Amino acid sequence: QAASGLQILWVTKMKRDAQLRIAGVALGLAGVAALVAVARRRKRRFIHRYGAHPSQYIRVAVPNGDAACPVAVIVHGGFWKNKYAMDSAAIETLAPFLVARGFAAVEVEYRRCDDEGGAWPGTALDVLAALEAAGGCAEAARFDRARVVLLGHSAGGQLALYAAHHSRALAPCLTVALAPVADLVAAHRERLSDDGDAVHIFMGRRTPEEAPDAYRAASPAASMLPLVTPTLLATGADDADVPARFTTAFHEAARVG
Repeated sequence: QAASGLQILWVTKMKRDAQLRIAGVALGLAGVAALVAVARRRKRRFIHRYGAHPSQYIRVAVPNGDAACPVAVIVHGGFWKNKYAMDSAAIETLAPFLVARGFAAVEVEYRRCDDEGGAWPGTALDVLAALEAAGGCAEAARFDRARVVLLGHSAGGQLALYAAHHSRALAPCLTVALAPVADLVAAHRERLSDDGDAVHIFMGRRTPEEAPDAYRAASPAASMLPLVTPTLLATGADDADVPARFTTAFHEAARVG
């Protein structure tokens, strides 16, 4: 997604000093999409499966040492489609960037629309299961559970917002949503995605009129307000895949909600 004209929007009812303390972490995460000179070497990386399907796994990387470290859970985007995966969805350099700065990074892979059990609601439930697996993995002994950041991009932003609202396994202190697909009804109407069909396929090839309850349950803008964690939204002013107006509309709804 376009990084030019990056907009950062706070959605939180926290006191100002608490916002500023978290903002140091949040701005570093949100700005990483614009960084290109990133060390690609991962250290102490582990795979943990949370289901039988090949796509149901997390990849955990921790910094050297034994000290407790903050945690960044990363949910990739790609409009829930199988052609986009953990290593091909634009944020593949994020984990080593964070590990080099003292974070434990948990990358989430999940079943997508072409997978058995994927699409709504299976894909969202996979992310919840992934968080539970992360909280119980061997490396979790290093996790500072008071400093968990949940980050998602595009479709991963929708999944991150869903997980922040519903997960109790590894509760985030901050959610960062980069150009999230937060209103699936509007996204369906405007035919977002490379082929214009992503939301329709994700929602079981049903329209909002055919499945209003499902669309409401899947849309952060409809069923996940008020937000339950401090949330930072970021969008590119020139983003062609998820135009900035979608993020700013969600920001306004969240401020009211």
